[in-house]
Amino acid sequence: QFMKFMPITLIAVLTASLLMALIFVPAIASLMTIPPHTSHSTTQTDSSFMEWYLRLLNRGLDNPKRVLQGSVVILIAVKLLHSFVGKGVEFFPDVEPDAAAIYVHARGNLSIYEKEELVGQVEKVILSMPELKSVYSRVGEQSSNSQEELADDVAGVITIEFIDWQKRRKAVQILEEIEQKTRIIPGIFVEVRREKAGPSSGKPIQIEFLSLSSHLLKPSLLKVRNFMEQLPGLVAIEDNLPLPGIEWQLKIDREEAMRLGCDLTTIGNTIKLVTNGAIVGHYRPENNKDEVDIVVRFPPEYRTLDQLDQLKVQSRMGPIPLSRFVERVAQPRVAKVYHLDGDEVLSLKADVAPNVLVGDKIAEIQAWLKDNPVDSNVRVLFKGEDEDTNEASGFLAKAFGVAIFLVATILVTQFNSFFSMGLVLSAVVMSTVGIFIGLIIHNLAFGIVMGGIGVIALAGIIVSNNIILIDTYDKLLEEMKTNIQSPTLQDVKKVVVETCRQRLRPVILTKLTAILGLLPIMFGINIDFLNFNITQGAPSTQWWILLSTCIVYGILFASSLTLFVTPCALLLRAKKFFPDSNSVQ
Repeated sequence: QFMKFMPITLIAVLTASLLMALIFVPAIASLMTIPPHTSHSTTQTDSSFMEWYLRLLNRGLDNPKRVLQGSVVILIAVKLLHSFVGKGVEFFPDVEPDAAAIYVHARGNLSIYEKEELVGQVEKVILSMPELKSVYSRVGEQSSNSQEELADDVAGVITIEFIDWQKRRKAVQILEEIEQKTRIIPGIFVEVRREKAGPSSGKPIQIEFLSLSSHLLKPSLLKVRNFMEQLPGLVAIEDNLPLPGIEWQLKIDREEAMRLGCDLTTIGNTIKLVTNGAIVGHYRPENNKDEVDIVVRFPPEYRTLDQLDQLKVQSRMGPIPLSRFVERVAQPRVAKVYHLDGDEVLSLKADVAPNVLVGDKIAEIQAWLKDNPVDSNVRVLFKGEDEDTNEASGFLAKAFGVAIFLVATILVTQFNSFFSMGLVLSAVVMSTVGIFIGLIIHNLAFGIVMGGIGVIALAGIIVSNNIILIDTYDKLLEEMKTNIQSPTLQDVKKVVVETCRQRLRPVILTKLTAILGLLPIMFGINIDFLNFNITQGAPSTQWWILLSTCIVYGILFASSLTLFVTPCALLLRAKKFFPDSNSVQ
């Protein structure tokens, strides 16, 4: 859903270009004056590049099997190299944010005014920085429409918006300065979180612990948390365990209370005098349609736990000390209990430091859990970015499979040959070599979303190379069979060379225009034609660097291999049907 508008736009543009090429361009050309036809030789002098290419091609056609074997070796070697020196995998690209959120953590039985004071101290530090466009603070409970649940100890959230990226430092540097300046404020912990690219889903690393035996959850969570706190690259680790603290439970001996003539309502109202107060009546002020409660409670200095021991309850026998039938017991405070599919659940969350890949850290945690498993009655689920990555990769894999199936169906219908179809689609596999080379050269992580869409888009672009070659080869081969009574493999070789000679220029021009069009995006260059301004590294261009890099290097490498591998494959197959006096290997 998040990226669907890109393929919609691409389909619309390609449809329009197809109509333009087949209908409008011929109609416009028919209105133009055609220059007089001059007779000339059908063969033109090849350029130096053409001669160089044909020399290399002939060498490859002398040993077609070795060329195919070499391409397979290159394919495997590049992928192995990327597995060792590649940067890894990411969900969405790391884009310079326009905004960030500052979470102020403070523990204790704080009133809303005390929280406001603590958040205000952080706000003063932030407001002193000139690189911010706006600052918005919210103190107290989170709003009901929040995309994520905040930790219980969050006193407030400060949302900041940066000024234009060209007039400020990197967001990472600004947020580091905020962290350093707020460390001296006592009683709080400040967590900074950059705005993430793509759909927001809270912290990228989220681990859930589920079990029917609730007493097993806390030890399992603490075991994993201790490991994560020692793992470099993880920051802002938090869990949803109850905050340290106690709550007082008042246990009433009902039998003793009834024997002394005290009912539960009277006992409850008496205790309320020390807490929130007991409602004794209602009244309606003038010019007000709603009633107002009349509440009675002790003055502030008498609202203490010790006062409970001094309370007396009115009974049939007169005032009786509350302590005669009420016991005060301290219990660990539990503010919330979470359940998922009937199991009690606890969650552990963490963020990663700048330039650290989430996928790498999740892999390290999962590997550690294999060697250090939690209790067998506790299930461990990875949510957050890991879940999003698996869902996105699964969807893109299905989309890629459907795309290849549709392309294969069309190719089999047009060529009437499974070999030609497989040869055309082999360019898609070859293009992945270029993708990995581009990732290594530019030190980029492969993005599940942007890289996956790039591979799918590349599959549609790159097959045209082989289609051009194979279609021309089939036509020239039929002409050769018509003109030569008993053709040999050497005749087929000439057909292959002639095919490549005729189609070299269209192949290069079509792919060169695609590459040149994507180069500004690949290098993050933003051209403003209205204001005659050129910038490099704008946040809007960072979205598309990975996508354009995949397509550029995929086209570049696959086109180069196609001009050599496809002719060799065609000649190698022809060996089964045509005699060869020179024993082509």
